Amino acid sequence: FFKMSPSGGIGEELIPLINRLQDKFSQARLSKQINLKLPQVCVIGSQSSGKSSVLEALVGKDILPRGKEICTRRPLCLQLVQKDAKQSAKQGRPAEWGQFLHIKDKIFTDFEAVREEIQAETDRLAEGKSISSEPIRLMICSPNVLTMTLVDLPGTTKVPVGNQPSNIEEQIRELVMTYIQHETCLILAVSPANVDLATSDALMLARQVDPQGTRTIGVITKLDIMDPGTDAVEALKGKIIKLKLGYIGVVNRNQAAIKAKYDMKYAQQTEAEFFQDNHVYREVASQCGIRNLSTSLSRLLADHIQTHLPQLRRQVEGKLREARTKLDVLGAKAPEGPREQGALVLKLVKGVAARLGDLVHGRVVMPVTPGVNDLYGGARIRYIFYDIFTGSLEALQPIQELSDQDIWTTIENSCGTKGPLLLPEAPFELLIRGAVARLTEPCTQCLALVHRELTSLIEQACREAELESFPRLVEEVRRHSEDFTRGTLTPAESMVRNLVDCHLAYINMSHPQFIGIAEAIHVANVSISQKREADAAAAAAAASSPPPSNLSALTSASPAAHPLNDQRNLWAISGEDAEPVDKMPVSSSRGTSALLSFLRLTKQIPAAPKGLPSSGLGGGDSVPITWQPGQGKGISQLVHRGEDGSLTLASPPAGLPVKEIESGKEQLQITTTRVLLGSYYDIVRKSLQDMVPKVVMQFMVNELTKGIEPHLIQLLYREEGFAALLAEPGDLAKRRQLAHDTYSALQEACEAIDQVYSKIAQTVSYKLTDHLYSKENMSPMSNGYPVNGSNDQD
Repeated sequence: FFKMSPSGGIGEELIPLINRLQDKFSQARLSKQINLKLPQVCVIGSQSSGKSSVLEALVGKDILPRGKEICTRRPLCLQLVQKDAKQSAKQGRPAEWGQFLHIKDKIFTDFEAVREEIQAETDRLAEGKSISSEPIRLMICSPNVLTMTLVDLPGTTKVPVGNQPSNIEEQIRELVMTYIQHETCLILAVSPANVDLATSDALMLARQVDPQGTRTIGVITKLDIMDPGTDAVEALKGKIIKLKLGYIGVVNRNQAAIKAKYDMKYAQQTEAEFFQDNHVYREVASQCGIRNLSTSLSRLLADHIQTHLPQLRRQVEGKLREARTKLDVLGAKAPEGPREQGALVLKLVKGVAARLGDLVHGRVVMPVTPGVNDLYGGARIRYIFYDIFTGSLEALQPIQELSDQDIWTTIENSCGTKGPLLLPEAPFELLIRGAVARLTEPCTQCLALVHRELTSLIEQACREAELESFPRLVEEVRRHSEDFTRGTLTPAESMVRNLVDCHLAYINMSHPQFIGIAEAIHVANVSISQKREADAAAAAAAASSPPPSNLSALTSASPAAHPLNDQRNLWAISGEDAEPVDKMPVSSSRGTSALLSFLRLTKQIPAAPKGLPSSGLGGGDSVPITWQPGQGKGISQLVHRGEDGSLTLASPPAGLPVKEIESGKEQLQITTTRVLLGSYYDIVRKSLQDMVPKVVMQFMVNELTKGIEPHLIQLLYREEGFAALLAEPGDLAKRRQLAHDTYSALQEACEAIDQVYSKIAQTVSYKLTDHLYSKENMSPMSNGYPVNGSNDQD
């Protein structure tokens, strides 16, 4: 049913549809922009294959440049439209006329002038003997042609001639391949009969892109000049090289007839006489001749377009959506009136402020990309609060960094001439203030990190598609927003520093979570006892172990090298050896930790083993600690005895180090002070860990999201500045116009395709009979319409 006559039915709708699309895209310079592969017939062949004569025979007029050298140097898109003479007369035109797309306002009735215009337009872009890929589009209307579209491509050549480039063969082959490689292209491969078909350039090129021969039509020319005793019957039957669409033999005018300017009627008559008189070709005469070639091409092209029409429709619709998106991104042209300009500025500024707030509060959902699990927006700020900032505070351990000697030095210096009591208050406050002051740096760095994130969020908020058309406005919005964010940093930093200063101004030892003096002494005593017991166990283990084999090494060792001989080893609980005190459980006024509750149930602290020094608080025998050589400053270094027996006191040195820790009382003071420092520092750290994020949110984040909109409106909503803010970059207008033209062309293409579908549906509804619904006769369907008919050549 769908194989109607080329002069009517579906063929009349499909081929002109493709012609309209080609003209529309080419006229608007959109072929490369849209990049649609429309169904068409491309004519290829060698330079001397008779390709031009075949085309002129299909047209019925001499229109192509001729010569000994390469003549077709630009693709010629030849649209043949069958139009009744009466219809042309109604339009005030002759029966046969031509029109070029590049000079659409001029009608050509003299076909010699058509040939001259083709030559002139070729020379315009392809100077000398070079080639150009820019096509020439020519429409010829005549009652003597069948509707079809042919693309005449440059003939292949082997050797450059004259001023042709040395790689002319490669250039022509690349140009031909760009046209015939697509499945939507039917290939008309022209080969001369007096050359071995296996060496045909046209068939070799076609086979590279169509190895099965499903879309290649073979044309064999010059049958009349073959050597005597030879013929091309086997080639025409497809026995040499098989093509699914078959071969058609033609006889063109010879050079003598061309020079004598015999018309096409003479050529058709001569061709008919050749096949009628030459009995060799009688069995294939039905598939030979220009008339048969014209009929077959028109029908095959209509069927080919019909097959690819659903795919073409989907491609056009997809391109239309892309063009709409691009047009939306470029935005509409800025209004000219101040009122309209002000409304647009206000709309864009409010849009930036709203998007910024959405980004901060997590109301913008980004598309999920598999394998990409990144945080964005406000979630990054939260990560700064509870991962980076909190982690930095926990990593900062100023109390553990203090050695016992550091604490004892502070205790000694803070007591002046009086000497330390059991637990003096001054060294505690001095040390805790130093530790708290070190918290300032991570707090201010937290502000800087959040400020950086807010600046990044401003950048994201300014990437709205509708803002891309106004780069000056984007620049001003970004600049003023960053200034506003920078302004929030100052009060936030001042507030954070004030928080730290408040903790430094008053050391609240009555804080309900502070461990207190009594509890600290208890914890210190437990820690000292545990350390002493561990050292005693280590000493006992060392004493019971076999003596070393090297007795000389043992006897030569210093007495202090043995753990039992160095009494300080039994007392020293340094920051490196002891468990961090600020990590030990502490008590409060309302309760105690599990560890201290257990300790309070203990009736007495274990006494030191016999023979070992006691803490002085936990029971056990007290062993006096005496000075030994090598410990501290020797008396001989402090007092000088003269020859007469008089004593001279030595002057203290400029740098006088504190004496080493020598008694249990001193160790108890140091350990208790460390416990107190750890407890109070932990209170301050947790307070800042809670308050700094609140300060950041109040003074920076919330201030930005709430105050940025009025701030921008105040600075930018000024009538004298609207024009400058909405000024477009130089190439934006061109890009918008190109996008608009692309969208309009694709929209027209969609409408044209829909019109053809509608006419096809009407035709099917009118002529379709019940038996056509059977599986044997029903064509495949797409979108509710038949899209593929049978093919006699299949």
